Amino acid sequence: MTDKMPTIVVVDDSKTSRAVYEHSVKPLAVNLISFDSSTKALEYLQVNQPDLLFLDILMPVMDGLSLLRELRKLPDQKDTPVIMLTSKDYAQDRHITNKLNAKEFVIKPIRFQKIRDLICKHVDVKS
Repeated sequence: MTDKMPTIVVVDDSKTSRAVYEHSVKPLAVNLISFDSSTKALEYLQVNQPDLLFLDILMPVMDGLSLLRELRKLPDQKDTPVIMLTSKDYAQDRHITNKLNAKEFVIKPIRFQKIRDLICKHVDVKS
């Protein structure tokens, strides 16, 4: 049995949002990796498997739903736990995220404690 720290990946084009995640995980024993674009994240995700992925829907070039579609095509990423985040609560987006097996659909803004709670819910983590 290894004591490897869980890897949490955040994909959000907002620098402020990425900073919120960084602050939120400080008390947790996790490895946080953040990306400001879906295309950069997809390159990483093609060869790495995180324990949990926070994915913003509204992003330029490739939105979060498109990234999730691509992710689910990868053999190692079919079951990766994904939490979708958005500032717009559209029923269509909820439907797509459910269909693509996302674990949660969260409306922004998201608070520090909520981020920690979601990580603890979906990942075996030591605080």
